[in-house]
Amino acid sequence: MRPPALRPQLKRDPLGRSATHPEIQPVRRTTRFTPSLLTAAIIAAMCAVPTLAQDTTAAKAWANAAIGYGSAHFSCDTCQATHHVDGWDVILAVGATATRHLRLGIMLNIWDHTLSDGERLRETTTASAWLYYYPLARRTFFVEGGIGLSDYRFLKGLQKSIFFENADTTYAKGTGMGGTLGAGWDIYIGHSGHFALSPRVAYVHGFPRTLHSPDGAIVARRWTQDEISVDLVFVGN
Repeated sequence: MRPPALRPQLKRDPLGRSATHPEIQPVRRTTRFTPSLLTAAIIAAMCAVPTLAQDTTAAKAWANAAIGYGSAHFSCDTCQATHHVDGWDVILAVGATATRHLRLGIMLNIWDHTLSDGERLRETTTASAWLYYYPLARRTFFVEGGIGLSDYRFLKGLQKSIFFENADTTYAKGTGMGGTLGAGWDIYIGHSGHFALSPRVAYVHGFPRTLHSPDGAIVARRWTQDEISVDLVFVGN
């Protein structure tokens, strides 16, 4: 008797394609809405800012919004070698000033890259506990960093709102820990000191995780993501 044929193991690249198939078989999800990571960040910020304000004698709320460029690289145990991928980088953050040199808060960092077909999208979302440290007396140069949850998704037809999001087709996704380190410079607008524009450079690392398709099949193991971003931040405090 002939032994049963073994199913070949296929290598997949970070786009979700394999060596013999053009792409992972998608699972369509056109009606199910799920809470977004942005929702969790907003709720956490609403809880964190009053607590910080109560625990510090001169606490003052602050908020940041930024947009910029991010260059990302993805890797995994079975991925083919890839070059960097360009994308948009968006940041939202809120918090409170703990001391003259230290600000604490919550940050949401979203990077996405739309493929050439204009429909499929790769996106990383990182929600982190955050701190800014100003080593100089004039509070211009700062270093920043945070750690939290990092989510990667490869999908098609993403539709977003503040509290919910939905994708027509999901190919792969996975969540793990993520860390960020950065530095920048506050350029104050006007004489009040309440507003500033801050160019910053940051490195974001997504620690290893397993990617799954929506039906639970493993797509990639030990998936990591690394991003270098350059952003212009609008600061209000």
